Amino acid sequence: MASFAELRRFSFDTALTANPDTLPTFADPTHITFGGDFPYATPETCAYFTQRLDAYPLDDRRRAAINHGNAEALFPRLAS
Repeated sequence: MASFAELRRFSFDTALTANPDTLPTFADPTHITFGGDFPYATPETCAYFTQRLDAYPLDDRRRAAINHGNAEALFPRLAS
């Protein structure tokens, strides 16, 4: 069975989960990335959850990390 510390090492994305019930999570904040589940979710569904994430109270540093910084750290060759 994985320990709490081990679970915090996993990476998570916000696809279809950006709401006040799921965003305060046990995940290490450096392991959360933006996700939309496109093309499997409709554009309207992706827009809804993106708006929920945009409305969630985050400081600028954490918002930038979730929106692109954490993914760039995970996949440095994709950073622009």
